[in-house]
Amino acid sequence: YTDRREAIDAAAKMQDDPKAVELLKTALKDKYFGLRNYALGKLDMKKENVKKEREAIVVDLAKTDAKSVVRARALGLLSNYNKAAYKEILEKALNDSSYSVAGTALEALGKMDEKMAFEKALQLSKLPAKGKLQQEITASVIKYGDESAFEMISGNYINMPLSQAK
Repeated sequence: YTDRREAIDAAAKMQDDPKAVELLKTALKDKYFGLRNYALGKLDMKKENVKKEREAIVVDLAKTDAKSVVRARALGLLSNYNKAAYKEILEKALNDSSYSVAGTALEALGKMDEKMAFEKALQLSKLPAKGKLQQEITASVIKYGDESAFEMISGNYINMPLSQAK
């Protein structure tokens, strides 16, 4: 584990080098989900070569990875591509059993299509939600809603546990 993680760190510092990019590609397919998730976090999505080379893997992880933390991180990266085809993936992920996956999908959808994200947030606000999903629903409604959402927002605030977010 430690050797593979150190290799990811080293490759992440040299993402202009084709060998480093290839190593990151291998890391995205690691047998341990923690390293797949770690490698996703190390991708420099501002570099076009990295973005282009890893797109298929990111999409695959967003759709099919068995671990919700990996799916959530991959979904978050999809907003960097700003492709209409990925809206469907994000929209489907809003119904994921993991609140962190659904919340990340709503956040990424908001970066791509604010109006659609607001409409989905209003729909999701009527369903039970916790954690990241509740946070993103509230953020979207605060940003784009009107006075009619006050009761929902104040109720969410009152029910929020004592934390930095509160």
